[in-house]
Amino acid sequence: MKYIFTIIACLCFCIFMKAQRSENNAVIKKARLEIYDNPDNAIRIGKNLLKKNNDVNASIEIYILLSTANIAKRDFNESLKYILKAKELSQKINDPKKQASVLVMVAIQYQQMELFSKSLETLNEADQYLARIPEKTPEKYIETATSYAIRGMIYKSQSNSEIALEKFLISIANFEKVPVKTTTYSNMSVVYYNIGYCYLNLDQIDKAQQAFVQYISYARKNHAKSLEAFALKGMAEVHKQKRENQTALDL
Repeated sequence: MKYIFTIIACLCFCIFMKAQRSENNAVIKKARLEIYDNPDNAIRIGKNLLKKNNDVNASIEIYILLSTANIAKRDFNESLKYILKAKELSQKINDPKKQASVLVMVAIQYQQMELFSKSLETLNEADQYLARIPEKTPEKYIETATSYAIRGMIYKSQSNSEIALEKFLISIANFEKVPVKTTTYSNMSVVYYNIGYCYLNLDQIDKAQQAFVQYISYARKNHAKSLEAFALKGMAEVHKQKRENQTALDL
């Protein structure tokens, strides 16, 4: 009889934990919607969730939420504090996808803070986990593509357009392998924007124009007017270098 009660207790606990995870996920989802319009509220929700949460995976998601909300507030030091806590927790789980994803986020944070050597060091660390993710796994391609995009941005900011271009092209090659590309349109457009400017810096005007055409295509697929505006700005730069000033001005 005591074994039956033990089984029932275990089942009840599992049901309770599942319900709690479901509730946490719903609250986290709601908080994510507030990140850019009301980051302070997203932070408040995240901190409240941390107080009553003891699941490692959920805690990682909450720390990522808090980090992103602080980026929206341009508080990079506070954001870094939370993403490093997510990194620390990710070392306690055996999930290379999650571990690689968190490390790539840390690298993005360092890159935005212009701590380039720390960013590259973190990306090299992420590579070890990416190598453990099976081939043909969408997450492997997405995180690898993002990793090389960050590397490209670092080299571009250091005026090393040739190496930056090499990294950006590897990034695009990996994004192209993602089966459902609707989730990557925005990122691909940003990479093509940077590819365009690398070609401009290398005086390869025709290739720059091709890159900006790709950029505007993905921006429109993503229905992102701000990205489309930057695409038009890039195209204008191409025509300016061709001395087609009126076309540049119109764009």
